[in-house]
Amino acid sequence: MRFSCFELMKTGALESLDVAEATKRWSAGDGAFWIDLDSYDAKELEKWLDGLDLRPFIKKRCLEIGKSTRLSLLSDCAYLEITVFSGDDNWNATDLGALCLNNLLITFHPHPIHNIDEIQRSIDELQLEDVSTSGLLIVLLLLHADKTALATRANRETVNAMDKRMDSDPEDVRLDEILAAKDAVSKVVIASLEQGEIFDALADEDTEAWDFSAYRTPMNQLISVIGAINRQTDRLEKQVADLRQRHAMIQQDKTNHRLAVLTVISAVFLPLSLMAGIWAMPFKNIPILDLSFGYPVALGLMALVGGGLIWFFYKRGWFD
Repeated sequence: MRFSCFELMKTGALESLDVAEATKRWSAGDGAFWIDLDSYDAKELEKWLDGLDLRPFIKKRCLEIGKSTRLSLLSDCAYLEITVFSGDDNWNATDLGALCLNNLLITFHPHPIHNIDEIQRSIDELQLEDVSTSGLLIVLLLLHADKTALATRANRETVNAMDKRMDSDPEDVRLDEILAAKDAVSKVVIASLEQGEIFDALADEDTEAWDFSAYRTPMNQLISVIGAINRQTDRLEKQVADLRQRHAMIQQDKTNHRLAVLTVISAVFLPLSLMAGIWAMPFKNIPILDLSFGYPVALGLMALVGGGLIWFFYKRGWFD
């Protein structure tokens, strides 16, 4: 289990310190702190949480991270869990849990996702005065909303590129590419909807553990960002569905063309089979059977009939 621990200074700076010292000072009511955990297993997390004397209900929520989107608001603590993006090139989705106590914010996630320098820059840009754990939580949520927006943009660029390729060469886009894009868009849709639900609920609730009354502007910005993402993902879903429908129509056209070719071949050989069947009848007086040049005449006649039918279907556009 890996800890990243910081004290929230009144200036908005994040000062690194030892996690044991932070928990000791927090218990004594001395300062505000943020503890971030990653690369842990359930037993390690449970053992560490035992030292915080949490309610069994909240402790259970922390240990069950990844099962659903959750928001639990109690008088003295609050817990939320959302799906976020790690921000790497593959835009992998992961779960982020946040436990808010009075002057202590604890975040935990299976994989590393936070960039401290980026968080500090965001605090400075938002010009938050007297930064608290509630203000820091808003900064973290804003950063993850921005990552969701970047993941949405990456998916939009991928889908638009496939759309252009399909316009120029309908067979250049494979079904597995469309399905991969659908899966990626679905991840963004799920994450943005979950985040939107949590952010809307947070905007209307204040507890002793978190109080957003001093951060209404960044909170409104957070809701606005996620609302824009939801509108974009709606359009992306429709665009991917359209790509899949177009791909299905292209495949159906190919199948119809092949069936048309098979129909032409059957139509060409049907009269030839009829002629061969007639000359194979066991009668003595069938014309040209006794002629010395009867065989080449029959072959020529059959070639003429077959060629005529091919020319007829070609002129009618059956080979287009």
